Amino acid sequence: NLVAVGLLYRYGYFSQVLSAQGDQISQYNPQDFLKIPADAANRLMVSVHTYSPVDFTLEDRRETWGVGDRKEADEREIINLFRSLNEKYTSKGIPVYLGEFGCDAHRTEEGEACRLHYLTLIAQEAKKANIPVVIWDNGQPGAGAEHHAYFNHNNGAIVPGSEKIIESLAKIYK
Repeated sequence: NLVAVGLLYRYGYFSQVLSAQGDQISQYNPQDFLKIPADAANRLMVSVHTYSPVDFTLEDRRETWGVGDRKEADEREIINLFRSLNEKYTSKGIPVYLGEFGCDAHRTEEGEACRLHYLTLIAQEAKKANIPVVIWDNGQPGAGAEHHAYFNHNNGAIVPGSEKIIESLAKIYK
């Protein structure tokens, strides 16, 4: 795994800067790591996953996102990701779909508001770039690292606390 991460850094997949607060912020510039073969039948598409920033979306090390001094930098990271995907692929007729994205359930009301804002912004920017999305649901209820339950896997009901998220995403893609 470390070899793969090293190669991704070496070939420019990850590009990070430090904010004035000392946070690492990912930047997504148009990437050339994916060479799409000639597609005479026009059947290829690009699949992308995103969980950035991982300290907020997966690791349960950050309770807020998109607020205070970090608001602009946090939002810009998402906007830049989808602008890059649009410039590189969708604007050229190459379909892209976001095959996986999500965010840990958080323990505080503020954290849950940030989670809703994050997931909504992902969907809004993806739609602007003509990219459909698939939210990752691992069925793990509660709050904390890797708790990505939006639907009950036994009966299909929306997991309590996820109602606003599902409503927001559905409204964007209506």
